[in-house]
Formats: sequence, C-alpha cells, structure tokens
Amino acid sequence: MRRTHNLYTFVSLLSFVLCLTVTHAQYTITDLGAINPNGQSRGYGINNLGEVTGWSDGRAFFWTAGVMIDLGVLAGSASEGRDVNDLGQVVGWTDTAQARHPFIWSDLNGNRRSDPGEMVDLRPIPSTWQGRAYGINNAGHVAGWSAIDPDGTYHAFRWSYNTGGWWDWFDLGNITGNPDEISLANDINNLGQVVGGSGSAGSRRAFRTQPYSAINPVTDALPYLPGGTTAEAFATNDRSQVAGYSNTRVGTSTLMRPVLWEGTTVTDLGSLGGNSARAFGINRLGHVVGHSYLSDNSTLHAFLWVDGVLRDLNDLLPAGSGWVLNEARAINDFGQITGYGAHNGITRAFLISPVPTTVTIALDGYTDDYSALPLQVEVRSATTGDALLTFNPALSPTGEFSLMLTPATYHLAFKADRSLRRVLTGISLPAGTLAISLFNGDIDGDNEVTLFDFGALVAAFGTMPGDSAWNPTADLDGDQEVTLFDFGILVRNFGQIGDE
Repeated sequence: MRRTHNLYTFVSLLSFVLCLTVTHAQYTITDLGAINPNGQSRGYGINNLGEVTGWSDGRAFFWTAGVMIDLGVLAGSASEGRDVNDLGQVVGWTDTAQARHPFIWSDLNGNRRSDPGEMVDLRPIPSTWQGRAYGINNAGHVAGWSAIDPDGTYHAFRWSYNTGGWWDWFDLGNITGNPDEISLANDINNLGQVVGGSGSAGSRRAFRTQPYSAINPVTDALPYLPGGTTAEAFATNDRSQVAGYSNTRVGTSTLMRPVLWEGTTVTDLGSLGGNSARAFGINRLGHVVGHSYLSDNSTLHAFLWVDGVLRDLNDLLPAGSGWVLNEARAINDFGQITGYGAHNGITRAFLISPVPTTVTIALDGYTDDYSALPLQVEVRSATTGDALLTFNPALSPTGEFSLMLTPATYHLAFKADRSLRRVLTGISLPAGTLAISLFNGDIDGDNEVTLFDFGALVAAFGTMPGDSAWNPTADLDGDQEVTLFDFGILVRNFGQIGDE
C-alpha cells in the first residue's frame, strides 16, 4: 500500500504543477558524417552513451562525442560495425587474408583512432571459413555466426573471452538439431540470451536461447504470426523481450510484419501502410524500431513503436530538417536511435535524440554541492507500474540533470541518498522542466524516517570525515559534520514515509 503524508502529497503536486513547462519538439537529429568527404554511412548499433557503430564508405566506424573513427580492416578493403556495448567495444566483420571474419574492436589507448592490435580477429577454425559478429553484451560476450564445414553451412555462435587470454567459441546449433540446417545469431542481451533465426530464408524460425546456452529445439523456438512460415529475431532486451519479423496471411495476401515476442506471445506491430515491414531494435522499455514500406510499397521509412502505437519517425523530426529517414536499426534505453536515411540526398547515418527534460532536485535541508549526492531514478510503466529502467544520473552542483527518454508517459521515482522516495505518476515527456522536492532523514535507506535513523544519527553525532564513527548519510545537511542541525532535519521529518 502506498503511504504518503498529506502535506507531502500537496507540496509534491503543487511543485509539479508550477514547474512543468511544455515543449513541442520531440527529437533532435545529428548527421554522423562519413569517413570520406561527401561520403555515405549507415548506423547499425548504439549503446547507452549514445555512441554508434556502422558502415561508411566500405569500412566499419565508431562514432563518439562527434568524432567518427575509421576502424579499418584486418586485410582487404571492406569491414562493417554491427553493435557496440556500453564499454565502447565494437563487433562486426572484416576482410582478412583468408575470408571475411568476425571482429571485436576497442580503443585501448583512448586516442580516438584505430591502432594496430585494437581490432581482434574472432576467426573461425579453419581461418578460410566465413563468419560474422552481430551482437555484444556489456560483459563482452559476442553473438554471430560461423561456417562449420567447407560447404558453407553456418551456425549461430557465441564467443567468450576467457582468463587464459584467448577467445572460446560455442556452436549454438539450430532449431531442428539437424547439423546441416543453417542458423545465425543477431543479438545477445546482458542475461546471456541469444536471438536469431534457424533454417533457410523461406522457412526460417526465430529463436531465443536460455542464458549462455545452445539452442534448445523444445523450448527456444518463437511462434509465427497466424499463417506464418518464416520469422527471424533481430534484437532482445534485458527483460527477454524480442523484436524481429514474421510473415502472416491476411486473406489471400502474404504480409511481412514487425513483431514483438514476450514469453510465448507474438504481437503484430503493424506497418506504415505497406505490405512489408521489419523490426530491428528494442530497448529495455520495450520500445521498438525498424522500417516499413508506405502504402505505395516502394517508399521505405523508419518507424518507432511505443505502447501499441507505430509512428513514422520522419513525422517526429524538426520541420525543415532535410532528412528522409529510411531505416531505424537500434534504440538505446534512453530513446536515442540510429539508422540511416537521405540527408539532402546523401545516404547518412543518423543519431536522433529525444528532447531532454531538465530536472532539478532539492533535498530538504541539504546545503552541500549536489554533485556529491547520489540519486537513483526509476522509470516505471504508466500502465502497469512495473519498473522498466533504473539509473543513477550525475547531478550538477546545483542539483540539475537532463532526463532523456522516448517521448511517452511514465511514472517516475526519485530517491537520493538519505531522502525518502518520491513518485510522480502520469508524466508525459519531454516536459521542459521538473522540480523535485525530496524529504531528508532516511539514514538507513528503508524509505521511512524512524527511530532507527535517530539511532544512526546518535551513533555518528559529533563526527567528521576521517573519524571512526563517521557516517556520511547521517550528515543530513551535507556540511561534513554531524551536528544539531542534522538532528533538526530528522526531527522535522520524523515519521514521514516515502512513496512505494
């Protein structure tokens, strides 16, 4: 049961109403450029820092903080980046002297260049066989495919770095158990679940494995849409939701549809009017991106699906942007999307970012630099109340941070170190500005101000940093000592209980 002091509720509502402002633009867009002047590029993967990997002028790139890094090749002339994790590790494929191989790359010395030794060959055995890497999680485990015989049969694979200093590779098999059936892996989440497709293109079956396991034909096959005969999974999040495509029969027509798999349920996400559409990316909040043909069945546009509504991403851009977005390939947890489109007639990788909301935190009685105050933000579903995403933003010295999420309606929970939790419900973002007032005094972190907090304050009374009994959360006002001023804050808020 949610319990909140009446005065707390009134102050929360009042501050929210007074501090909510409206903004009409929902996204900004950035042209990521190209390796060569006036060249072309496509974005394929994005991490939670807004860093992007993809292809430009025949080679893999990594884009970070406005700089496009040409990752080069191991040999030959071609490479392509397909995914990047939050550590900045990029995977994809590259030409080698023998064949096209999967690779992993990272900027080991931080000089924003691709230096010798930074691109590592995840070569198949023997090295004359082909392979690709398409996904990587934050633990550095890689998913893709590799040939398993000289005839070109390939299977989904996972690569994992071991403590001995080399890469182990694991053949994940396929849905039927027939070694001659092809399979491929497209993504791996932080749970270690791999998704992809098994079987030939016309009769492929989407799959999702158990964590760090091979494909189990009994449990891992994902359902088709009604009347479907082929499907493939392209992306998965840490809630085990999966995005991809399935064909389906509607009357006498066979349509290709983007789908969302949750458990064993498959949902048709619709289209922008055309007969063919596919989903390529999904974030932790369950937001899906991909491409769809328009009703003319010849014009391809990028889409965003949120809470049951599929929208043309082009409709969300600022007026006069000069862009036509053709395909959205990946979306991070904060709603940033990469893909490619035509910018003034040139094919370019893009990064579109939701317009941020400026949030200001005010902790009752706190006087110190807010950049030293830990804050936890929890994003919850406005429909179910379920927690979707938790993160810890860095505050400015005066308590501000930029909240960036896919434009939608959420419940938002805020809890600072030593504060009670405050939950705002039904908040539509972007919201311009939000001012969040938090009650102080929760020293033990149980979301109540009780005698246990009083005891903790008494135990730390009179101490300063460096003293054996020093407890930083008992320093409620943040002045680097536990004094009567801290007792005053605790007494003022004694008995308060935060939102659940």
